[in-house]
Amino acid sequence: MFEMRFSHFLAAIFAGRLVRFTFWSLLALAFGPQIVGLVGELFRRHFYWVLSVVVVAGVLVWLLQRRRRSKQA
Repeated sequence: MFEMRFSHFLAAIFAGRLVRFTFWSLLALAFGPQIVGLVGELFRRHFYWVLSVVVVAGVLVWLLQRRRRSKQA
């Protein structure tokens, strides 16, 4: 983050929020406002499972990239 240019950092934050709020808006338009509450409640209820999946996926991606770099060297 500290090595990024400030304008790129702001653009990344804006893009992330744009994707998130667009997702929630499209979900609400397609299924009604109740689905937003339902998905939010399911996420809160299963937060640790979701977090575990994200962490495991991140570790796998990191290991695959590391393995690919060691083969190239």
